[in-house]
Order: sequence, then C-alpha cells, then structure tokens
Amino acid sequence: MAGTFDLNFQRVLMEGIKEIVYIIRVGENSDFYVDFLNRTAMEKSGMSQSVLGQSIQDIFPKEKASILYENCKEVVTSQDCVKYEQFIESPFGEKFYYEITLNPIFDQLKKCTHIILLANDITEKKWGQFEIKEYWERLLESEKRFRIIAENSQDLITLLDNKGEIIYASPSYKDVLGFDSQEYIGRLFFHNVHPDYINELEKALSLSMNDGTPFKLQIKQQNKKGKMIWCESHGTPVFDDLGEFIHIVVVTIDISLQKEYESRLNYFAFHDSLTELPNRRYFKNCLEKVLENSHEKLTELAVIMTDIDHFKSINDTMGHDVGDAVIVEFGNRIRKNIQDQDIVARLGGDEFVILMRDVEDCDNAVERAEKIQKAIREPWHINDLVLEVTTSMGVVIAPKEGATVSSLLKEADLALYEAKESGRNLFTIRKC
Repeated sequence: MAGTFDLNFQRVLMEGIKEIVYIIRVGENSDFYVDFLNRTAMEKSGMSQSVLGQSIQDIFPKEKASILYENCKEVVTSQDCVKYEQFIESPFGEKFYYEITLNPIFDQLKKCTHIILLANDITEKKWGQFEIKEYWERLLESEKRFRIIAENSQDLITLLDNKGEIIYASPSYKDVLGFDSQEYIGRLFFHNVHPDYINELEKALSLSMNDGTPFKLQIKQQNKKGKMIWCESHGTPVFDDLGEFIHIVVVTIDISLQKEYESRLNYFAFHDSLTELPNRRYFKNCLEKVLENSHEKLTELAVIMTDIDHFKSINDTMGHDVGDAVIVEFGNRIRKNIQDQDIVARLGGDEFVILMRDVEDCDNAVERAEKIQKAIREPWHINDLVLEVTTSMGVVIAPKEGATVSSLLKEADLALYEAKESGRNLFTIRKC
C-alpha cells in the first residue's frame, strides 16, 4: 500500500471491519491523496487500487469531493475528529446513507499527516429515525403511539423537562445500561455522564430548550457495572402551537464498537500488526524527540540495527507460520532484555531497531548489546521444534549533540552490514 502504512497494517484494517475505510494522506500543497482503501470501499464504490496516490478531487464525484475536501481541511485545522452524514449512490444505482467519520493521525510533532475515513452504513437506522421523527412531529401528544415507538426501540429514548430531568425512559435502558428505566425518572439526564462531558451537555440542553436547537453529542455514560460506555445522543426539542417548550426527545445509541474500531485503527498506525511492537514511523518520531532532549541533557544514546541470521533459510525450509513465530519471539526476547526507557521497533521482515537511552559510554552500550545477543542464543522451542537462532547487530553511538535520525539509522545499517560480512552472530560498533 502507498504512504507510510505497511502491508501488515493493511491486513489488520481488512480483518473484522465491514465499514468503508479510506486512509487519506495530507499533502504539502493543501491537497489530500488516497493512500489506502479496503475491500468494502472497493465493492461499494466500484474503485480499485489504481486510485492509490490520486487526489480526492480526481476520484470522487465533484460535489462529494468538495464536501470531503472541506471537511478534511477542518480536520487538519481543528486537529479533531469531524463527522457528517451523506447520501452515496453505488455504481449499481443503489442509494445508501452513510455516517462519515474523519479521524486525524498525528506524528510525534503533533502534525496531522493522515486522515482515516470511516463510513458506516446507517441507511436502515436513518430511515427509522426519519419515521420516528415524523411521528414525534405529528403525533407526539398521542401517548399511546409514542409508547409503541419508544418501548419497541433498541435505542435509548428519553424525554426531558425544562430542568433537564428525565420524565420518561424507554425499556431499552435495561438492555443497554443495565438499569430499570424507572430508576431514571426524576433524575438529571447527565447524572451518570462522565464529568468531562457534562459542561458540553448542559450547554446543548440549554440551547435546545431556549432556542430550539437540536444537538448531537458523543458522551460516556456509566452502566450498572460501573463501566463507562461510549454513546451518541441526538436531542430534539418539542414545542406546542404557541411556541411553548414541552420537552426534549433524546435518542441515544451505543457506539462502543465504533470507538473500538477507531482506537484499533489509531493503534496500528504506529504499531506492527504481527509483533505489536512500535513500527518504523513510531520509532523515527520517538528518536527525533529523544535527540532533542539528549542535546539538552548532554547525554549519549545508541541505536542498534539487528536482524535474524539466516532467517530466509528458516522461512523457506520450515514455512511462513514458523517464520512468523520466530519474528514474534525475536521481538519479545529483545523487549524483555532492554531497559524500561529503551524502545524496540520492527522495521519490516526480520529487521528490528533498538533505541538505547542514557548510554554511559561505549562499554555500557557493548554490555547492553551482549545481553540481548545472549538472550537470542538461548534455545528456541516453536511448534515442537528446537531452533538455534543468532543475531547480527550494528551499533552506533550518537554524539552528545549534532546527530540526526537519518544519520543514525544510516550508520547503524552500515554497522549491521559489516557485522554480517564479518561472519554473523556478532556486532560491530560505529561512533557517529
């Protein structure tokens, strides 16, 4: 796949996600380019991977591209998530209603480099909301008809008075939050809302009552087990013919699964899917930050490039499953034998890189590298096989000032090459 996302990240995205997913790269020229689209996106849009690297204006219809472009700009400017809803017509003439979420991905310097577009098909739910809204507008004063709708809905339906107190709660509260709906009567709507969201909710309720402004908020609510779950609340004020406030109808849906997907996407933007170690992107960002602090503290650090000796032979003779298991175990052994403040990342294949902070001197770097090599040489037991695995290392010790990310990685790579040329199962040291 294009951009900084590797094939492992693409595979993770494809697994378990039925929503449409695009990864959009933020260009230097204020344009936006598609770096990835999943199988669902290709099926729904009729696109193929040939669109990778193209700008959104080139691949989407003019009107849709314009809306997406403006919302992407808003994400970059606000550095926050943007949501909107949109009708989309498939290549086969089918019309769908989607809720589109644009999530920014930042580098270590807090610069938005990519935007993850997640489109969730809400066609059935939307039409259901339209039907309910029509009932509320025309027939809300009919208690019987309202209860038929509310008491058979899986969403949380709540009526609030002018104090924000609950005067009706649907039976679905029992299924979603674990409380009997009657336990909510007479309580403030935000009584079980996480404190971080109360102020925003209070403002939304006030505007709704006074100005007739509907609202849509994502909040965390506490269930009966004490767990906070993500919910999205849609509030609509209802007034009589004289313009007097009657109540607010709030429809709340559980969006925990959606938030879990978003969290997973963000995690694998900076982590390797096989080993769950940091990836190249995370490592380079972290090294950049550490170098800045290292210059201030006048301390040394070491970067170690390492790989598995004769890994190709292991992979070819024993199969990819064993090869993957060896890579995972290799990463684990390194992780367990470095200090808490150090970082190990997988660059790709069998190549890993280690950042050692607060290196006292060359001898200290050697001692810490030898500890890792010793751990790697211990017998390996994988799938009823006993393997002997060794590693070659290229160690570069950074000066107290003046080193760069690119120079350190280049020198470490050269040192690794020298170690392999010298017979493997050893390490060579360079001073940057």
